[in-house]
Amino acid sequence: MYITLQNVKSGVPIDLDNPIDNRNANLSVTLHELFYTVKWTNISDTLDNNWMEVINRHDAVKTRFSVQDGYYDFCRLSDELFKPLFEAKMNPANLRVTLSFSKQTYDQVKEVVLAPGLARILGFVGNAFNLTPRSNDDRPLKFIGDRPINLTVYNRLFFYLKQLSTSQNLLDGKQSSLLRAVPTQRETYCETVVVTFSTFQQRKLSREYHTCLCFEIKDSKNRIVPFDDLTLTLEIN
Repeated sequence: MYITLQNVKSGVPIDLDNPIDNRNANLSVTLHELFYTVKWTNISDTLDNNWMEVINRHDAVKTRFSVQDGYYDFCRLSDELFKPLFEAKMNPANLRVTLSFSKQTYDQVKEVVLAPGLARILGFVGNAFNLTPRSNDDRPLKFIGDRPINLTVYNRLFFYLKQLSTSQNLLDGKQSSLLRAVPTQRETYCETVVVTFSTFQQRKLSREYHTCLCFEIKDSKNRIVPFDDLTLTLEIN
């Protein structure tokens, strides 16, 4: 039996037109397919990736610059946050970001600190950039990312179902209501994503008469992932 559920939201029970009778404890559930549109923000205060601080060379005064929560591609982020102070470029061949500081900038600025989350998605291991002047050299100071840029917010989505039998579903040796972990791709804002699985993971339902189902969708840091139009297809057998 297949069940398609629309407008699924974390923590909100969905009433079933046809309840699932599992009082004999013989039914399993499988996540068969999912459909959603990417509407979440990838730059925000919550993600701690929407700001940078500039430390003045002469008086050590810190000035913070930030952008509003939203979905940003690299060009928009560079224009709205970096451009007034320094140049940020991305190499299309290897997706590495280069931050370039002119002599005019490092004559006035001692250090630039990126929000930890911002440095991470730009591909930098560290988030503080010390702008030490070089004698008799007016060339820009450049810092190249340690790994490719990745503005994707969520690398994996974890789908939990409250109605699972946790005693028969273990995660890292502990009882869990995890239905399935789903890797994501480099998705863009307003992109429609359809995931159809080639392999299936059956999970035992709890021994109850289920009149509703309730999901939680989280990321790898256990944060709730917001969806506007998530549709799931389940197989019950």
